[in-house]
Amino acid sequence: VRIAPPIKNATTNSCPIFHNAEKFCNSSTSLNNSFTSASAKTELANLTGMLASQAHDALLALKTCDKHLAGCAVENEKSIIAMADKYESNHLKRMAHKECTGALGVHFVELLSECRDVARHISNIAERSIEIGEKLHE
Repeated sequence: VRIAPPIKNATTNSCPIFHNAEKFCNSSTSLNNSFTSASAKTELANLTGMLASQAHDALLALKTCDKHLAGCAVENEKSIIAMADKYESNHLKRMAHKECTGALGVHFVELLSECRDVARHISNIAERSIEIGEKLHE
């Protein structure tokens, strides 16, 4: 079976994205120690855990052409975005109650934004993993 170049490139180029998602989760975990609020630490740990799970499912879906795993990765995007939105709202409440500094707050909100972006990107790859798998098995 001959793989069309764009499909082959999509498969090849996706792996570094998953590797970078893993690095992002690891660096977010180390940054988590900077936050003074226990709830912010828990929120970031929950979010990066969900993101790591999404990346894992999407990578396996890409490698095995598993539609169920691809669907899980796509659904996880929705959960990650909802979590990030809720955590941003929680952060504003912490700021109002002086439980967080402005400087750390900026970093926290930026991390939430990055999590949303990474989740969307992984979801896009997961959606295309089914198409890639179908092309590979033709």
